[in-house]
Amino acid sequence: LDINNPNFEAEYNFLVKKTEDRLIGKLKELKEIVRKKEFQENFNIDNDFEALYAGLHLYQPLIYIDKGRYEEVIKIQPVALNKGERDLVEDLKLYFNSNNEFFAVKQLYLLRNMSKKGIGFFEANNFFPDFILWLVIGDKQYVSFIDPKGLRQIQGLTDPKIQLHKSIKATIQPKLNDPNIELNSFIISNTPYNQLTHWKGQESMEDFNFQNVYFQKEQRLNYIKAILNKQLIG
Repeated sequence: LDINNPNFEAEYNFLVKKTEDRLIGKLKELKEIVRKKEFQENFNIDNDFEALYAGLHLYQPLIYIDKGRYEEVIKIQPVALNKGERDLVEDLKLYFNSNNEFFAVKQLYLLRNMSKKGIGFFEANNFFPDFILWLVIGDKQYVSFIDPKGLRQIQGLTDPKIQLHKSIKATIQPKLNDPNIELNSFIISNTPYNQLTHWKGQESMEDFNFQNVYFQKEQRLNYIKAILNKQLIG
């Protein structure tokens, strides 16, 4: 990666309804904090609208907004995080900050993968996962593509986005010809498990986990640990 990588955003553009004086004031305040390089913690702009500080992410800040709530008053480029994406970032931060011993000899890096111009996978119907996560141990890099998403529109575990965790190892990993890079992919479902009763056979949660699908709500206390450990064992 270098500074010209399309996943690195040089700036955010906010187009705000001119009557929203308070929002405009808060955004100017945020801009000044970032300009002075004093941005070191989450900055609340309004309800369900914030700038996230994540030291493990490769640039700051990440912007989260409840799009529906502010649809009539603000537009943001690049597109802000949705709630599932925001929760993944916060869950990663919490796990990283709470497990100093685990990360004593490991490094963790996160980068948002921009749709249409980041890294996409033809094998999974031109799928652009939302995040790239690196776990680095010495010369070894475990690189995972992670996508928090709803599963209501997906009909089963055979969906190409879910099966990317297999195809990435079968078709892409061998082309790297580098034993120090291990690839993987994960889906983090923000659809609760009990809302997937339309799935054929209603697979168990363990079946989902076996296919690298984890549930953001029901497994919040342990899904980050599970995907990091799964990276290490391939």
